[in-house]
Amino acid sequence: MSRIPTLTLETMSEEQQRIYRGIMQRRGPVQGPLLAAMHRPLLGETWGHFGDAVRAQTSIPKHLAAIAVLQTTRFMNCQYMWALHVPLSETAGLRADIIESIRLGQPPKNLDADQTKIWRFCTELLERKALSEATHAGVKDTWGVAGAVDLAAMIGYYVLCALTVGAHDLPLPEGPMSQLA
Repeated sequence: MSRIPTLTLETMSEEQQRIYRGIMQRRGPVQGPLLAAMHRPLLGETWGHFGDAVRAQTSIPKHLAAIAVLQTTRFMNCQYMWALHVPLSETAGLRADIIESIRLGQPPKNLDADQTKIWRFCTELLERKALSEATHAGVKDTWGVAGAVDLAAMIGYYVLCALTVGAHDLPLPEGPMSQLA
């Protein structure tokens, strides 16, 4: 059971409703950690824009960004974010065998060069909290400085989301879902 109340339009202040509607127009339902952030309207509004920047406006192609999102979610062991992002990753074109390897906490096999760059960047940053020159250069040389910044920010964003879910014990999304191992 959630440690904080779930906001609804009926329980939101006018400011919260304005922000909620703005987020809804840009990206659809406001749920999970973003809905929790709405308890602080400025945080909810800022979080929504940050999420838009790392999700919809990233310089990393969606099928590759999906690796980063799932790998971060797996590292953080966040069932909520996993359940939410597996279908999005499938829609983005991420192969089922890659999703399954990440779910099991195993390095995926048969990655192409770009997938390998994303995988290494995520693995090093999450496990070592730093990057080797070669790993950073691999992403920067392919997607530019903006790509390296986008990828690090994306990982940080999903760590933030996972920590928020865990801190407040947010309930899982409804419906069928893929389970973490």
